[in-house]
Amino acid sequence: MKKNLLLIFCILTNIVLAQISVTNKNLYKPTILKDSNFKNNSRAFNEMLVWYGSAENEIYGDNFYSEFIWQLNSNATASDSLIKTVYVTFNQLVDELGDPDSEINYNAVDEILIDTIYIQVGHINNSGTTNNLIASIVSLDNNNRPTTNKLWSDTLSTDTSFTGGASWLNTNFVYFTPNQSFGNQPFAVQVEYEGTEQDTFGIIAGFAYDGPCGITGGQKAIETLYATNSYRLYSHYEQDFGIMPTSQGGEIYYDCNANGQNDPDDSVHYMQNINIATKLTIEHTTNIIEDEIEILDIYPNPAKQNVAINYELKSHSFVNISIFNIKGEEVLNTHYNNKNKGNYTDILNTSKLKNGFYFISIHTNHGVNNKKIMLEN
Repeated sequence: MKKNLLLIFCILTNIVLAQISVTNKNLYKPTILKDSNFKNNSRAFNEMLVWYGSAENEIYGDNFYSEFIWQLNSNATASDSLIKTVYVTFNQLVDELGDPDSEINYNAVDEILIDTIYIQVGHINNSGTTNNLIASIVSLDNNNRPTTNKLWSDTLSTDTSFTGGASWLNTNFVYFTPNQSFGNQPFAVQVEYEGTEQDTFGIIAGFAYDGPCGITGGQKAIETLYATNSYRLYSHYEQDFGIMPTSQGGEIYYDCNANGQNDPDDSVHYMQNINIATKLTIEHTTNIIEDEIEILDIYPNPAKQNVAINYELKSHSFVNISIFNIKGEEVLNTHYNNKNKGNYTDILNTSKLKNGFYFISIHTNHGVNNKKIMLEN
């Protein structure tokens, strides 16, 4: 699909106009990451898949969400006019399989284990030489922008194709397994690709839209609900602007009404949600003393109307059982003044709670123990 769009950079008071024929974008339908480990009935209680594009697609629906493929090559020069590097920041913990318009506050998290990184790409190797795909975990600055500080990095190499197709437009997910924890600090995933001019590599990004983009014939993209999570470094704008969006708010937009000004009738850039997802293990437990209290079972799970919590106290204690939503808000509470050592099963009425994921927290004299549950009332 080829469109002529007027791209305008607004960097403080400087405006640079460039008429660009966009030839490296191809329309994609929203794609679901197929991972058997993430079926609702098989993943662990404290696992979540953070994927902004999928979460936003759930909110707007297929009729108002589109995806495109964008050519990427870290070896590109200014004359190539390509994207060299992309980043996705994970400073918002949105579970794409739970309630997609909610998030977990980092302040409520003790530790995050980055299990897996998924990247949706397309690739064809015409040269037969070794191509490299590099994924890195980088820290964020105080404004939640990606930095150059790499906390972890790994490289996949091939002299054929990362996706196995005869065209770079045939996309698939490749994955890395960092299995790394950096406390409860937000982070970003940086993706780079190294190939020759004969080889072509693309990465998928999506956006929600609310109508046509005026005379251009394209779609009028709107800003992501999870702004700003996706960043790009262009070979032809690297020296002047650095990573886009810039730290001063400079960004590409499409001038839908061709009036030379950025106004509500215009479209934001189409790379709102780059399809980089992370599988995380979230630890909410604070001051757990497992020798004193053990949650043996929570059932049924998913729960309907009522949930039973089976636990063992190793010594005499008060017991306070709370249920928190994934925003960290307490939605249900029950208190028992004193319980002796032994096994107990308490039943909580959850019929008034909305469907979604919750955390059950048991407080005793000796600490706290948390488990995750899904409600399907």
